[in-house]
Formats: sequence, C-alpha cells, structure tokens
Amino acid sequence: MFYPCYQWLKSFLLLEDSWSDGDVLRLLKRLRRHRSELFVFLYREGVASDNNHAERVIRSAVVMRKTSYCNRSINGAETQMILMSIFKTLRQSGYEGTAVIVRCFAYILFDERTTKIAENATRG
Repeated sequence: MFYPCYQWLKSFLLLEDSWSDGDVLRLLKRLRRHRSELFVFLYREGVASDNNHAERVIRSAVVMRKTSYCNRSINGAETQMILMSIFKTLRQSGYEGTAVIVRCFAYILFDERTTKIAENATRG
C-alpha cells in the first residue's frame, strides 16, 4: 500500500531539473536529505505514522495558554513552559504534580538546616 507512495516520492526527488522555483528546490533538497527518516513507520515496528500522541501531550498546555489570555512576556512563556514540563513529567511518572511541589517547598522551607539558617539570620 505504501510502496507506490514511496516509489513516487523517490522519483519526485530526482526531478530537480524540472523545477525552477527556489522554494520547491529547497523542499526537494530537504526531502532528499531526510528521506531515510520520512517513512520509518513502514519498516520499524512500533513507530507511528503521525505525531498525534505528541499533539495530545501538549494539548493541555495550549488550552491553558489560550484560556488565560496567552503569555504576557517572554519570561512568562518560559516559566509556563518549564512548569508544564515538570507537571507533565510528574504525571507520566505516576505522581500528582501539585502534591509533589508542595512537599518540595515544605522540605525547603521547614528542613532543619533551613530552619537553623533562618534562626541565625533573624538573631544576627
């Protein structure tokens, strides 16, 4: 089923001389350079032919950004990107993100060493 498509693309990549448009030539060059990566799903078991999984993974971050009136600064966008990455990684590892973050802050704020540093700072 996919073999005729692969053969068509292979022959299409050889038609460089019949195109004069710079954009088409750049596309042909890129396709030629990455042709071994284009149809991996045809010969490697377990490789999807689309990126739907990746799209679904980032969907919640996109919805959050759109419903919260986007990011108002580069720093805000970077912060959101980092936080969403942390929360998604925690969720995929089987943890509840908010609980982990609260425990981390509690450890940082109320650890014995932190408490001693805070006591010394307030006395001095």
